[in-house]
Amino acid sequence: PEALLEQVQKRLPKFGLPAEEVPEEAAT
Repeated sequence: PEALLEQVQKRLPKFGLPAEEVPEEAAT
């Protein structure tokens, strides 16, 4: 769901990793 992706994107800054480097597993 898009909502889930938004939550993941909000967590990205905490990890300091760009969305492109985040594995699909983190987005599922």
